[in-house]
Amino acid sequence: MVDFKEDRFEESSGSEKFFVSCYLFVWISSIVVFGGAADVASVTGHCNGYCGFSIACGVLSFLINSTILIFYLFQLERILKFQYIPIIFLVLLWAAGTGVVSSVHGESVNTPVSVAFSWLSLIGSLTLLLLVVHKYSKAGIHVRLSLSPQSQTKLNTTNASTASSTYPQA
Repeated sequence: MVDFKEDRFEESSGSEKFFVSCYLFVWISSIVVFGGAADVASVTGHCNGYCGFSIACGVLSFLINSTILIFYLFQLERILKFQYIPIIFLVLLWAAGTGVVSSVHGESVNTPVSVAFSWLSLIGSLTLLLLVVHKYSKAGIHVRLSLSPQSQTKLNTTNASTASSTYPQA
């Protein structure tokens, strides 16, 4: 059961500015990684798997960040409550992308600028993850995965102030 109250997420002053600035940071870094890999591929005339994965990471991250920035632009608060899902995906994407871009085999198709900006994208994604964890903990919302056999893939969220006796309190 998801228990979100409207008044908990209406503070759009300080924390939302950090979110938007981090999304813009990762958005720009994604463009640089994509552009660097695409430029090397066009100059050398070939693009192996490392180059292709660099391009894919940059494009996917660009699209995800563009979508979330549009949500912020139009102030779609109902959708932004679930922004932890794309943030987790961004962290996993850039963890893999940074490993591929920074690998020994990736250096032949990626520039040092692409390597640096892939690390910056990973750091920006991790910063977003820390911001969203802080936002949910401040609102009193705890997200935990249920490991019971009947609901292995269900995501359970409980509100700390209205948790019933069926949920063990930590």
